[in-house]
Amino acid sequence: MRIQTSCAAAVIAVMFGSVAAQAADLYTPPPPAPIEVDVFSWSTCYIGAQGGPGWSDSDVKFPYSDNSTSPDGFLIGGRAGCDMQLDQFGSFVLGALVDGSYADINDKTSYPAGPVTATYKTDINYAINIRARAGFALDRILFYGTGGLAIGNVEGELSTAFASDKDSKTLTGWVAGGGVEWAVTDNISVFGEYLYSDFGSKKFSYGGALTAQSYKQSVDLQSVLFGVNYRF
Repeated sequence: MRIQTSCAAAVIAVMFGSVAAQAADLYTPPPPAPIEVDVFSWSTCYIGAQGGPGWSDSDVKFPYSDNSTSPDGFLIGGRAGCDMQLDQFGSFVLGALVDGSYADINDKTSYPAGPVTATYKTDINYAINIRARAGFALDRILFYGTGGLAIGNVEGELSTAFASDKDSKTLTGWVAGGGVEWAVTDNISVFGEYLYSDFGSKKFSYGGALTAQSYKQSVDLQSVLFGVNYRF
C-alpha cells in the first residue's frame, strides 16, 4: 500500500513539474522600457546680440579723377527671428530674421582737384538686414546660408582748404552669406557668420565744397559677426 502511495506521489510530482516547465516556457518577459533620448529642436523663435569687424570698398567718380576709399571698423547690434525644423526632409531648417547694427566704419582719401587738394571721407553709420536662412541641423549644430534685403546709411564728406560739405544717404541693396550656430543649452545658442552686402550706387551732392553738384558713389560692406541668441 505504501509502495502504491509513493508511486502516485511521484507521478503527481512529475506531472506538476512538467506543467511548471511548460508554463515557464510560455512566459515571455516584458521588453525593457525605451531609453528616452533628448533631441534638440530648432523650431523656436529668438532674440540675440551680435558684433564683429566690418570693412568696405567705396568708389566715387569726381570731376578730376575716380577715387576709392576702404573703410573699416566694427559693428554692434541685435537680431530677432524664428526657425522651423523640417524633420521629414532630414533635419532641414528654414528661418527668417531681422538684424540691425550700429557701425563705426570709415576711411578718407586725398586727391588733386584742379588747383586745390580735396579730401573725401566715407562713413557707414548703420546696417540693417531683412533676410531668410536655410540650413541643415546635426542635432545641436546648424549650418546655414542666408540672403535678403540690405539697408545701410552712408555719409560722405568732401572738403578743401576753403570749404566742406556733407551728404548722407540711406541705401538699399542685397545681402548674402552663411554661418554656423551651436545650441549650448535648450535656450542659449552661439553663432558666427559672414555677410556680404551690396548697396549699389547713388549720387551724393557736395555743392558747398566744389562747383560740381553731385558725384556717383558705389558702396559695399563685408562683415564677420559673432553673437549669442536666447531661444524661447
